[in-house]
Amino acid sequence: MMFIKKEKRDSKKALARINEARIKYVTRREENGTERVIGRNGAVSVTDERVVLLCEGKSVFCCDVNKVRCSELLSGDGAVLCGVDLDSGEEMTVTAHFTSAILRK
Repeated sequence: MMFIKKEKRDSKKALARINEARIKYVTRREENGTERVIGRNGAVSVTDERVVLLCEGKSVFCCDVNKVRCSELLSGDGAVLCGVDLDSGEEMTVTAHFTSAILRK
């Protein structure tokens, strides 16, 4: 039980850090373990209700902010997000690669 609470708290901190980050490209992890580029040139938007990855004017990932799991890459130049995409209804794992590293505070 404590692990789940800590994971949720860490996810919210990561979301706050990546909000408004500029995206270089986004990949989606497929069931067979490969990754496929699903968008380029965009930004992360975190609101009170949703997390949205926008690339070239379209949403490539949109999830309820309370149900998404987010962890930053150790390099600081990206993040992995997991959750049910509100547009497609599918469980998705995506990696957003940023144009520059996010500084940790």
